[in-house]
Amino acid sequence: MYYSTPNKKMSILKVRNCFFLLFCSFSVATFHSNVFAEAQKPTFEELRMLGFTKQEEGNLDEALAYYLQASNLDPKKVNVLNDIGVIYEQMGLIDRAELMYQQAVALDPNYLPPLMNLASLYEKKGDTAKAIEYLKKRIDAGAPDDIWTQKARQRLAEIYNQFPEFKKRLVDEQKGDLEREIAEQRKAEKIAQLKNQLAKAEGHYEEGMKKLEQKKFAEAAEDFEQALSITPSNTRYAQARTMALKEDTKRKIQNHFNAAMDYWDHNDNARASDEIQKILTLIPDDNPLQETRY
Repeated sequence: MYYSTPNKKMSILKVRNCFFLLFCSFSVATFHSNVFAEAQKPTFEELRMLGFTKQEEGNLDEALAYYLQASNLDPKKVNVLNDIGVIYEQMGLIDRAELMYQQAVALDPNYLPPLMNLASLYEKKGDTAKAIEYLKKRIDAGAPDDIWTQKARQRLAEIYNQFPEFKKRLVDEQKGDLEREIAEQRKAEKIAQLKNQLAKAEGHYEEGMKKLEQKKFAEAAEDFEQALSITPSNTRYAQARTMALKEDTKRKIQNHFNAAMDYWDHNDNARASDEIQKILTLIPDDNPLQETRY
């Protein structure tokens, strides 16, 4: 078995310490190097500005490279998607440009530049209908005094003058929109009138129910009748009216019967008979207690 002497142990410790110091120095240097490298990375705005500068210089390839780097940093920034679309369009890559513009619009419909760019692109493709569609969108979304809103309005007027069939289509669309608007307005008015009528009918019904509780049966029946004149098919109103009429009839029959009894007590048979006759006229024809004569 081999045992190290004290001198050898000291030597080994020194070597270990040297390696430890070298490792620490290397780690610190690497850390500072990484931090410095991170600090040197350009930001989204810096990359976009570099792309714009190259675009102004006419160096489209480098401009595209910077714009793509910026987009990789923040894929949801619609302005750089529009920038990329412009570069593709300048390169003649129309389909790619359209895709970039459409992505920008999908992410933020309120971002206006790609709307005008799409209108121009569709004109290049010969798709006048779509060009008109995006010119209209740009006009609708922009402020009236905005320069690009005014340009869009001017270009739309030029297209209509150049292609009368589209102007006729516009007139037909506007006419159809107006007719639909009028129809919707009339529908809304009818609904409002119906609601008012239903509320009025319900008011008569509620008044009738109050009078029914007060045993004012004839007046209650009149309220229910007014409610039914507005909504004849309402079974709730019909049932309430039937109940009020029955109670009113019962009261009248009772009053006539009491009067008849009073006349009989006073030996006034003629008047007593009149009261009984009045009772018979109040009993419905389909009453099972009434005698049927042939």
